Amino acid sequence: MPLAPSLALISNPRPLSRAVYFPVLNPPKVRGLSIECARVGGVEIPNNKRIEFSLQYIHGIGRSRARKILCDISMDNKVTKDLSEEELITLRDKVSKYVIEGDLGWIISLSLQAEMGEEVKAIVPVSVLKKQKREEEWALKKKEELDAAKKKRAESRKLIYSRAKQYAKEYQEQKKELIIEETMMHCIAIDLSLQ
Repeated sequence: MPLAPSLALISNPRPLSRAVYFPVLNPPKVRGLSIECARVGGVEIPNNKRIEFSLQYIHGIGRSRARKILCDISMDNKVTKDLSEEELITLRDKVSKYVIEGDLGWIISLSLQAEMGEEVKAIVPVSVLKKQKREEEWALKKKEELDAAKKKRAESRKLIYSRAKQYAKEYQEQKKELIIEETMMHCIAIDLSLQ
């Protein structure tokens, strides 16, 4: 009998074998594609390994740095495929703060050139420029979205205010009409009582 419904064990029906088999879980499929990796720091890390080990697939992140990243963002060392979208975004943000992959190769090649006595050129790698451009575009897009949202809120406030004014005006007119009607009825009642 299984301990929990999700932990079903399948045992071999042969009495001589004492092996226990776990069912193989298939990764989720999207339009015929199987998702087996998560992309962090521009590198596909394996989905079926723990985060600490998966991060080591990124050039420039070793075991101690992977542990430090997990400690900094207060994340458990769980299997990569069990990460939620928010946790994956947090992990990507933290990893992007480190010098990894292409940037690391660029820095190493510069230091090697300097050691060999070659003239070192101050060139910014393309990946850094692309990243800066993406960040600037993202910031500009966010600013435009915020401005549009502010403008929309201001317009809706104006619309609500104008409707409220219109309703107040209509209410005042109705109130005046009721007062006039009541006054006329009162006058008619007085005239009838005098006759």
